[in-house]
Amino acid sequence: SFLAYNFFFIEPRFTFNISARQGVTTVFLFLIAALVAGRLASRLRMQVVALRAANTQATALQALGRELAVAADLGQVLAAGRKALARALSAEAWLRVQGREEPADAELADLDRAAADWAQQHGQATGRHTDTLAGAGRWFLPLQGDRGTLGVIGLRFGDASARLLPEQRRLAEAMAEDIAQAVVRTRLVAELEDARVSGETERLRSALLSSVSHDLRSPLASMIGSASSLASYWNAMGED
Repeated sequence: SFLAYNFFFIEPRFTFNISARQGVTTVFLFLIAALVAGRLASRLRMQVVALRAANTQATALQALGRELAVAADLGQVLAAGRKALARALSAEAWLRVQGREEPADAELADLDRAAADWAQQHGQATGRHTDTLAGAGRWFLPLQGDRGTLGVIGLRFGDASARLLPEQRRLAEAMAEDIAQAVVRTRLVAELEDARVSGETERLRSALLSSVSHDLRSPLASMIGSASSLASYWNAMGED
């Protein structure tokens, strides 16, 4: 509008020269309106993009939460986490917790293995998209628990040259935190089950010992009495 109004409607026409003062005011009002409208439109677009990313993250975390809620053991937690990560981030996901890998048949390069070990040992992200072992083919995230690092997640995106977006990073970190909490939950459940089995075993052992001691009490009393009689009167008794 700034250029077209100047070129077609302000004397002298078909040039960008302006001869009248009101023409200068008009064209600069067009320019100011364009700058303000562009700024507002840009801000609105940024808000829409942020809201869309927040909605995507909330939906992905909600789906992950539903799948983790029904996971009864560590294997189901790893399987649910891998599928959710692959679906939400459009990436190939690999997980390792307590020496158990998901998927179990995944083949990782030596550099990827080294990056995964470093991430688990130091509790920091490593591999691609980081400054540590950046030549690895995957981006590795540690799974943090209340007792330290529980395991590691490896993500390989389709376009290896693409830059990792901030919303992708935030979503992956949030999902890794949820998966870590699910791993802690399954560990606590396993520990409670072991404690319950140990308690039941101890009670059974006590019951068996009590039963055996009760059954042996009378025979042992007779044997002790006979032994005492032999010790005291053996010379007065017959061989039988």
